[in-house]
Amino acid sequence: MDNFDWSPPEIDIPVERFQEDTDEIDIQPRLLKKRVKKPAIFYVEFDKFNNTIFAITPEYKENPSSIRNSIFTTENKELVERILNGRVPLNKVSIAYNKETKTRELVIKTNSSGPGEFDFIFATRSEEPAPIHITCDLVFKNIIVDAHYDILKQYLSADEFSEYDLEQSNSHINLFCIDRTDKTRLFDNISINIFELCSSQRITKKCFWLPHNHQDFDKIGFLYHNNGMPITFSMTGEVDDSKASKPVQKPQLIYKQTETGILIQSVMEFANNYKINDFIELYIFDRNDPTVLYGKRKIAREELNNFNLIELGESIARPVKIITDHHHIHIEDVNVSTYYRI
Repeated sequence: MDNFDWSPPEIDIPVERFQEDTDEIDIQPRLLKKRVKKPAIFYVEFDKFNNTIFAITPEYKENPSSIRNSIFTTENKELVERILNGRVPLNKVSIAYNKETKTRELVIKTNSSGPGEFDFIFATRSEEPAPIHITCDLVFKNIIVDAHYDILKQYLSADEFSEYDLEQSNSHINLFCIDRTDKTRLFDNISINIFELCSSQRITKKCFWLPHNHQDFDKIGFLYHNNGMPITFSMTGEVDDSKASKPVQKPQLIYKQTETGILIQSVMEFANNYKINDFIELYIFDRNDPTVLYGKRKIAREELNNFNLIELGESIARPVKIITDHHHIHIEDVNVSTYYRI
């Protein structure tokens, strides 16, 4: 009797059978949901004119403290924590524009002086002109270098380019005309003064070495130092100006008409970066009747540095429109604009 086992016998009932025989109990495996940690978002307030950073905060911020400022978000938690903990000074941080994502990012400034000594690239053969375009006339043996004002204006005022980028675009461009199939063969070296090109819009060079046929022209390449200024080239008749892209524009000069006169606000830290000559001339017209010229004013380039505000004494009762002799410079009237203010 002592060895008798009183426990009931074990019966192995398949779960599938048990589920089929009853409607009251449903046995299911337990579902475990993995918690997804959302990235931290920080709000960066900065000056739209010069990219100066004013504040970085994890608290939601919709409206900037000034109409001159703007706000973007960043998920760079590591860098933000280093800034807030004082390990990275705010003056060592800058704002970069990511061309792929079309967003702004926080980056640490480097001491790099720009492209390396041997950082050369080829101009792109394209039907869509860049700010600087080279046209090769095989008949009259001319190389024509054009500054496309509308496209250059878009380039200088695009959000993805900072003034530091423009500073890297030197005042001179050396074009090395070489044989793409034999890069040791140099046809010519053409030096282009960007200030002169922006003023005259076109520079023509006589080049008797240009080939006679299209097949030989396909072997030619134009090599230049990668300074951030896009250059394209083509033969005569290949360019379609209507295909040029139009990025978002920001002005280099804004003006406002007041009861006492006209205010001119520079949106440039260093006007030299925008390829402005020693003087820039402003022409003041009637906004509704461009045949009426109220006057003109010559301003020295140095007066436009450091986002300077210039007061013109002309008090005109009728609304005015101002244009400049530097056609690649974008100028806006804040009396009709809703984005920039003085």
